[in-house]
Amino acid sequence: MSRYQEIITVPSDSYIELSNGDVFGALAFVPLDGAIEVRRGGPTAPSQDSRGWPYSTKFGFRGTLADVSSDISGNRLWGRSLTNTNQEVLVDHA
Repeated sequence: MSRYQEIITVPSDSYIELSNGDVFGALAFVPLDGAIEVRRGGPTAPSQDSRGWPYSTKFGFRGTLADVSSDISGNRLWGRSLTNTNQEVLVDHA
């Protein structure tokens, strides 16, 4: 399913799916109020000790999952806060 400019709240203690199922087209996201870490993956959430790409407030990404430089396969995008508080992320994908 698509997400149309939906705000997703991400915690710091675990990854939460930013996408809404598999993404095969374009996607965009931007952290609204704090730094986050994102990771490409499959239907199962990455472990807490998994590392991803950091993104600062207001500095997001627009492209496709194929553009995400990663050796990790999967059609979903996962995120978590890099601070001790929950962060909001604006997400849009087809």
